[in-house]
Amino acid sequence: LNVIIQCLWHVGKFRRGVERVPLRQLDSQPVVASLARLFHALSDAERAARSGSSSEDDREAVDPSELRRALDALPGHHFALNEMADPSEVLTALFECLVASPQLRHAAGGMALVDEVFGLVLSESLVCGACGKTSHVVGRHTEYYHIVAATALRMGSLVVNGSTATVLQHLESQALKKCDVDVGGCDVPGAPTRVLHTAPHVFTLHMVWEQAPSGDEIRETLELVDTELELEQLYESKQRGRYSLHAMFCYYGQHYHAFIRKDGLAWLMFDDAHVAEAGSWQAVIAKCSKGRIQPLVLFYQREDDARSKAAGGV
Repeated sequence: LNVIIQCLWHVGKFRRGVERVPLRQLDSQPVVASLARLFHALSDAERAARSGSSSEDDREAVDPSELRRALDALPGHHFALNEMADPSEVLTALFECLVASPQLRHAAGGMALVDEVFGLVLSESLVCGACGKTSHVVGRHTEYYHIVAATALRMGSLVVNGSTATVLQHLESQALKKCDVDVGGCDVPGAPTRVLHTAPHVFTLHMVWEQAPSGDEIRETLELVDTELELEQLYESKQRGRYSLHAMFCYYGQHYHAFIRKDGLAWLMFDDAHVAEAGSWQAVIAKCSKGRIQPLVLFYQREDDARSKAAGGV
């Protein structure tokens, strides 16, 4: 839970959106209130560290127990103290609570803060190349992650020599559907088209690993991960923008780490209440390979947001 909090807190637009809501307005929302208090604590410690009145490591020493108890109280979830939980499940539960919070919606248009920052507004359809019929239509909806298997990424790179986004698009194109005969189609298989209507401030890539990957497999996978990507290479879209990798949380041996690129420069490694400089992206790859650390969720921030001057992180 600590590493998820760190990654989310370092997204400046999201952090500011959570912190601007008075805490008293969140009393009836335990999960959102707990997260907001943690954000305020981290921001206070960061300001103290910058002013020299406390050490650099003090800003990491926040206790997420209140948030874990609030998450554990959610119907259908189990996030007990001192027990491990799937980070993507925790992140999804957090997002669900944040989306439901009326205080974290814009008055104009009613868009939720989570949707604005992390939401991919997508639609999908299959236009048959043989008969021209359109079927398998999925209307506009919001997704928060693009999911890829690490093995598939490595295999896809053997077929497509290009950027990470290009390989991801190739993998998407392999999920064929048959032209729907129920709407007069011809049953010929084809690849649906996914259209991106609204680009998020942060693009989130969820990587699924095989059981017990070797250090070499982790290294080979991360060497295929670009630190910059363009979503128009992945989706059909008129949206333009370059995204830069700025954070990821990782797993190995019942333990979680976070790597965060501070101020667009060197990478830092967060391990519970400690922080250490990790160096360049190549140094991060080497550390993950040596320690068999598996990156699970990678956060790419839109570059115009990353260049904005935000106090206390990107």
